[in-house]
Amino acid sequence: MSEAIHPVPPGFNARIGPAELAELNRRADAAPDAFWLEQAKRLAWNKEPTKAGNWSFDEDDFGIKWYEDGELNLSVNCLDRHLASMATGRR
Repeated sequence: MSEAIHPVPPGFNARIGPAELAELNRRADAAPDAFWLEQAKRLAWNKEPTKAGNWSFDEDDFGIKWYEDGELNLSVNCLDRHLASMATGRR
């Protein structure tokens, strides 16, 4: 199997760089629930979650749940909140 290389297009403007990514990782490691609840605020929730994650990696009780007490409308987050900027050509 060969690896494909996809060069970064000219003019691509990343929102964060290596230093910012390292800081995000440090914060996520230090306080995962607080970090992920903060990140959840970037979405439009019908009911905001109060717990970020509920997970167990034990073989007898394996399970991963994210934001299980929140209520999210994916259509709003994927489409609706972007419609105004799409209509005007802005992002």
